[in-house]
Amino acid sequence: MSENFGRRAVEHFSAAALLLGWGPREFWGATPAELWAALKPFSRAGEAPERGEIERLRAQFPDKKHG
Repeated sequence: MSENFGRRAVEHFSAAALLLGWGPREFWGATPAELWAALKPFSRAGEAPERGEIERLRAQFPDKKHG
């Protein structure tokens, strides 16, 4: 596995976890096309969302507390 693949996998997993609530099972079970389609509404022309946009979405859709 190349260093670039590992770095990009972490970046994509972070986006899927933050924006979609995916865990490792959902992330690694998705095809690249499924991941792209799921993240596309959160991006601008294929760009990663900026930190402010992520924070806005996290405030709008907070994690559910279990227990």
